[in-house]
Amino acid sequence: DDALEPDGAAQQRLDERQAQVRPCDGEHQAGQSGASADIAALLGWPVVLVIDVSESMIATDVKPSRIEAAKSAGKTFVKGLTNGISVGLVQFSSSATMLVAPTSDHDVVARTIDTLEPSPRTATGEGIFTALQAIATLDAVMGGGDGPPPAHIVLMSDGKETVPSNPDNPEGAYTAARTAKDQGVPISTVSF
Repeated sequence: DDALEPDGAAQQRLDERQAQVRPCDGEHQAGQSGASADIAALLGWPVVLVIDVSESMIATDVKPSRIEAAKSAGKTFVKGLTNGISVGLVQFSSSATMLVAPTSDHDVVARTIDTLEPSPRTATGEGIFTALQAIATLDAVMGGGDGPPPAHIVLMSDGKETVPSNPDNPEGAYTAARTAKDQGVPISTVSF
């Protein structure tokens, strides 16, 4: 969504929901005790965390900033995952980068989240496509079955995609989301 809330409203929303995660079949709070483990049980294996590091994430309507709130929510989520659940990390701004391939080493993912730094532009579609490629690679290596891979994407962002300008373009967010749906990979969102 490209409309941003006023300073107080955005902060209150984050305080009340602690970066709410909305899985396709239910609603859970990432900040609540045990919620990350519950979400992991719903999501299956692996989870790929896709975090927006565009310059708009430095806004301070969420204290201390959106990017710091995203880092905190991401680390809380990852540290709360059940042992054995693999998690990967993708960052996106003008392009997307797979920072950590899906791994059961949650500490390395949490440490890598701490290194995220803002960059210009927002290529949400590339972030989703990068996560889908990691899932497909893992599925191929692990010898996936006939059905969709048992995977899930958690997308953390503050709003509108800027690269490309039309989200229906082949590399756009809408196209990426439709591709994920076609591949049976649900996407949950956390908005800041």
